[in-house]
Amino acid sequence: MMKSTLIIYSYLTLILAALSYWYFDLPIALYFQASLYDDVYDFFRLITESGEGLYWIVPTALAYWFYRYFPLGCLPFSSWFIKNREEDMRIMGFVALSAFLSGLLVNILKLVFARYRPVEYFESQNYGLTWFDHGYDIASFPSGHSATALGVAAAVALLFPRYRYPVLLYGALVTFSRVVVTKHYLSDVLIGVYIGVLVSVYLYTRYFTPDYTSASRY
Repeated sequence: MMKSTLIIYSYLTLILAALSYWYFDLPIALYFQASLYDDVYDFFRLITESGEGLYWIVPTALAYWFYRYFPLGCLPFSSWFIKNREEDMRIMGFVALSAFLSGLLVNILKLVFARYRPVEYFESQNYGLTWFDHGYDIASFPSGHSATALGVAAAVALLFPRYRYPVLLYGALVTFSRVVVTKHYLSDVLIGVYIGVLVSVYLYTRYFTPDYTSASRY
């Protein structure tokens, strides 16, 4: 069931991204460039910064290291926050690896496609792919923030289905913010989301057995 769902999701994402590249990316970017007010921009800029990969990789990796090597039993009230040490380590490792691998894959693809960011069109009417190059202004495709935000959100939603709606809403908000602040085109975030979700789902099937029930204790 999951395999067929992922196949359908892949086809739909690729079709939507291609349509967006040819027909919707520029009109949407120009709309937000022309109509965004300062207060709205500041709000979405704050949201968009929370999708930075290091904000997720570093804390979860440090927490994993802390759980693995620090004698937590010596801490007062350790029983309050340590329920199952091995399980907690596996969860933190899974989330950190999801964010890291999503970001790594996105950065490789950025170097391959080397797509102009919207600012390049606003200033010089440059649009499209330059292929096999690097630089901030030609690193639009795919969106790294979108891959991280939806990848982490998907990971948490898989682990704790009870909280799937708020975490997925957060991920969607970060993704939307990348288009609103004109850092990326719509097709960039569609593919970024696709990569983040795909990586998390794949790692989940490798990390956890089908009967894994971490959410049951929350």
